[in-house]
Amino acid sequence: MANIRLDDKIALVTGAGKGIGRDIAITFAEAGAKLAVVSRTESDLQSLADKINILGSQTLVVPLDVRNVKEIYQGVEKVLNHYSKIDILVNSAGTEIFEKVIDVSEKNWYQTIETNLKGTFFMCQAVAKKAMIPQKKGKIINISSQLAFVGNYDRSVYCSSKGGISAMTRAMAIEWADDHINVNEVAPGYTKTELIQEILKDEKKYNTAINLIPLKKMAETREVSMAVLYLASEYANFVTGASLLIDGGYTAR
Repeated sequence: MANIRLDDKIALVTGAGKGIGRDIAITFAEAGAKLAVVSRTESDLQSLADKINILGSQTLVVPLDVRNVKEIYQGVEKVLNHYSKIDILVNSAGTEIFEKVIDVSEKNWYQTIETNLKGTFFMCQAVAKKAMIPQKKGKIINISSQLAFVGNYDRSVYCSSKGGISAMTRAMAIEWADDHINVNEVAPGYTKTELIQEILKDEKKYNTAINLIPLKKMAETREVSMAVLYLASEYANFVTGASLLIDGGYTAR
């Protein structure tokens, strides 16, 4: 992986303020890419930009809500006005609510679906339409989940949103193949981020999760971001419509 370089590439990363998205942005910067980082919380993005600038790369802070299509298109225009192109898009923005199926409210359904699925779909649409189709090349990596492939308790809406991302990724890969746009999915399993603090703090829930993972550990964010780096690079030029599971063998059972 040390040989993978993204010099002169422009990468837009959503959900970059925290967790996996933040580590992906840092990994790309270390590989030489220039960044446009997206999140709703500008202070998180500025903190990230300060770190990336120390690494010697450029960063454009783009605060927006991926649930709002108008803001998505305005954000993409801002990136293009600044950099003139977008080579790589990583959709990492996401949210998760733990509820039993019979307790899910319409409000919580839409909050999850609009952030995870709608936001990913329309960010792909905007970047493809405004940047990648005109330039006839690009790499899109959607961050899904192992729960796109298996079910779990109290996660029905999250599973629905991530399963949608998985199917959407394959459809986009086929539709945009003639435009030389590679569209792939990275599906992490349990990863040490803010989203699973409830599990990390509860010994019973933690042990239950670990016992379902053949490698008996949770992923570090860097183990996910390095997979994304591969898919963003020239080494993955013949990979499209693929799902790369980073789950310690969870779905292999």
